[in-house]
Amino acid sequence: MIIDTQKSRIRIQLQKLLFLFLLVLFWVFLYTTTYFKQPVLGLERNYYAGAAALLYVLYYATGYLRDANYIYFNNNSSKIIIRYFSLRPLSSEQSSIEINKQEFHKAEIVKKFGGFNKYLIIYQKTARGIAKYAPVSISILNKKDVDQLARELNISR
Repeated sequence: MIIDTQKSRIRIQLQKLLFLFLLVLFWVFLYTTTYFKQPVLGLERNYYAGAAALLYVLYYATGYLRDANYIYFNNNSSKIIIRYFSLRPLSSEQSSIEINKQEFHKAEIVKKFGGFNKYLIIYQKTARGIAKYAPVSISILNKKDVDQLARELNISR
């Protein structure tokens, strides 16, 4: 089975760009037209500009807290392959986990922030015991993909 979140990654990045474009367009409209020269609904145009900027910051902060990763999962060969990288701004580290199926011990899905964030943790058998990989955020996956992933990795839910 293969799970690839390329489309979701592109959708998230386009949403960020669209929101930023709309914000700039709103600011241009706000400061170049005569409509907002006088207070509208009792508020000066600077309040509207600040409110729009605050909405953008809140949207961006929500995305940052979501900790979404691009994820590629493949277990069609003799290996389990998970490639991922963070969609947070200024984060460019790409990581990969490749485990032979014979060395795979178990996996678990951990929820944080009341289920807002979901993380996949992989355990591997080694000569020195059981190794635990760093958690991989799977918050970008929809319920169907999370269920498929859990089924493929024999995670009881």
